[in-house]
Amino acid sequence: MRKFKEVLRLQYDHHLTNRKIAKSCSMSHVTVDKYLDLSQQADITWPLPDDINDSQLEQRLYAKVPRPASDKPVMPSMQDLFQGLKKKHVTLQLLWYEYKQGNPDGYPASGQGNYATTFSSGAGLQVLSGGNASGQTIQPPAT
Repeated sequence: MRKFKEVLRLQYDHHLTNRKIAKSCSMSHVTVDKYLDLSQQADITWPLPDDINDSQLEQRLYAKVPRPASDKPVMPSMQDLFQGLKKKHVTLQLLWYEYKQGNPDGYPASGQGNYATTFSSGAGLQVLSGGNASGQTIQPPAT
């Protein structure tokens, strides 16, 4: 909160630009802009009241910030992927195509390799794209 107070002081007492405030406080000008926007949304003015402490200031700052709803796409079920890959002639690419048919706003195709690696390492399988001959069956290690 000390830097937040300093940003407000430099803005309202000294009328500095965001970039000069940022340089003075050793932060980015984007952070300075964010602090000033937060103070405006919370109706915090300079000078701050004498009776406000850091925790009260933080509560006022972040109480009115709207939290966006999670727009994360739905991750395919790892169990469904594992069961699907057990079937003959089913590839990860085919499962990905089916996933995208049911979830057009789901994870992009460029992320396919990342999630395949996550899936295969989590299930104890080898990474599907490396070190295996074409058509070779991959089995989980015996435990």
